[in-house]
Amino acid sequence: DGDRAAAFQLQNGLAIYGGFLGTETDLGQRDPWSHITVLSGDIDQDDNTDSHDLTETTGDIVGDNSYHVVSASSTGSSAILDGFAITGGQANGNAANREHEGGGLFADGGSPTLNNLSFVGNLAVEGGAMTLLNGSAPAITNASFTGNAASDYGGALHNENSSPTFTNVEMSGNRAATGGGAIYNLASSPELTNVTVAGNAAGGTVNVATVNPALANLTPVGGGLLNDLSSNPQIRNSVVWGNEDGTGTGTLSSAIKNNDIGSRPVISYSDVQASGGSAAWNSAAGVDGGDNIDDDPQYVASVSAASAPSFGGDYRFKSGSPAIDVGSDAFNSMPTDLGQQPRKQDGDGNGTATIDMGAFEAPLLLLPK
Repeated sequence: DGDRAAAFQLQNGLAIYGGFLGTETDLGQRDPWSHITVLSGDIDQDDNTDSHDLTETTGDIVGDNSYHVVSASSTGSSAILDGFAITGGQANGNAANREHEGGGLFADGGSPTLNNLSFVGNLAVEGGAMTLLNGSAPAITNASFTGNAASDYGGALHNENSSPTFTNVEMSGNRAATGGGAIYNLASSPELTNVTVAGNAAGGTVNVATVNPALANLTPVGGGLLNDLSSNPQIRNSVVWGNEDGTGTGTLSSAIKNNDIGSRPVISYSDVQASGGSAAWNSAAGVDGGDNIDDDPQYVASVSAASAPSFGGDYRFKSGSPAIDVGSDAFNSMPTDLGQQPRKQDGDGNGTATIDMGAFEAPLLLLPK
């Protein structure tokens, strides 16, 4: 009915599942990645969408969409959303009502359980795909954030005074005009494990439909992750590579930027571009937790930061990638990777199976060199 405040509201004690073909007799038989179930903010049904009704980039949004596709405020872990693609959110409304944050999902003091989700083509002033506020601590597992945009901070995510956990997550092709092409942390300490942050951009022109906030004296920073006001994320078994900010692509600040002296992320068993790796660690990246590298992860097909926001890319590793079999099994609790393939596998063929860095596990000699 044109109500832009309309959203799918999660509730405690309620689990909502997608990914069914319609012939299943058991929850375990569904396949969310093959049978795509869409939650869309396209309330006037005029967006440019693909065959699955996904708004692939924010430039495909036409007219007025819902401010938030999903609302998860004041929820706990018993509020479950599992197996959906969330698309077409357009958070460009009243700042006083927080209608400018979290196009895909908005949570003020919410800690839902979020599994097997993809956030595609959502936009906002802050937190294109998701905004978490005031003690929100959702558990997000097996998820992807692609082609989302913010006209200020946090192309994919805006965390403020929150402590979410991300496990088996891919963030690619997202853009923010000011900082945090993928993630903006403000007084927040998220936990990222088995995560790939690649091909995101901060700065430059962002196609965000009708979002036109007044922004002045901008210094684009943190193409990948931007940490502000004592934000201390834990980054483990992760890859931060190929991001872009005002200093260009491949610089340390384009990967991770710590704006405040109190922001000291702890990074372990991860591939962080321009960090020097543990052997020659650049302390501007944060605290070296050990076993970090600074080598091209050799993605099968990455999305250039210059083309963000975009939908696509293949962030699995080619055979011979330095990120294969060098993660820490101690940080892994998942039996499968983001593509639902077994984790862990002997990707380097040395006779011992060890988890890879990033969100995808490389099987032995399966991928091209």
